This record gives sequence, C-alpha cells and structure tokens, in this order.
Amino acid sequence: MSKPVTLTLTVPHALGAAELRRRLDLHTAWAFEQFAKERITIEADEWFGKRRAFSASGHGLRAGAAIQVGDDELHVEAIVPGVVAKFSPVFEVIGRHYARRLLSEEGAAL
Repeated sequence: MSKPVTLTLTVPHALGAAELRRRLDLHTAWAFEQFAKERITIEADEWFGKRRAFSASGHGLRAGAAIQVGDDELHVEAIVPGVVAKFSPVFEVIGRHYARRLLSEEGAAL
C-alpha cells in the first residue's frame, strides 16, 4: 500500500474567524449528508480553539483532515491514502469551489 499524502488548501477571506466558524458549523450537517450518500462515514471532533479535526472512512480507505479558522484565511489540511492522492488537483478545484460558496452571501444561510 502506498504512503499517505498530505494535501493543503489555504483560502483568504474577509469574514473574521467567528463568522467563518459559524458558517462552517451551519453547513457541516449538509456536507456529512452528502458523504453518507456515498457510503463515507465522517467523524468530527469538537472545536479546539480555532481548529477542528475530522476522520473519514469508506470504500476500504481512511483519511483525516483538519480545518483551521483564522481571522483572514481558512486553512484545510487532509491526509489521504497515496492511491487517492493522484486526484489532488481535482480535490483542490472542488475545495476552492465550496470555499468560495461558503464565503459568499450564499454561504451566510442554508
């Protein structure tokens, strides 16, 4: 089996840490539902300061991720199986798409 690979994504924002965290909390349930439809189980830790960790398992694979909320940027770090890492350009495009939606007016409410 190939070694795990760390993928990172940093997205600037002007919302402030409290508002970004509020939006992340608001949209977490929706994201978990989408993963569940694909038979992927997500477990989330509680917030520890401005950081929240996640683990995911499905289709025989496990991955972990953490988000760090800053006053002017969102940082996401994921550790994925090496076999999945070849799709990292796709993950980045999808991650930036959802980050833009989260940071837009659309992301202010469900």
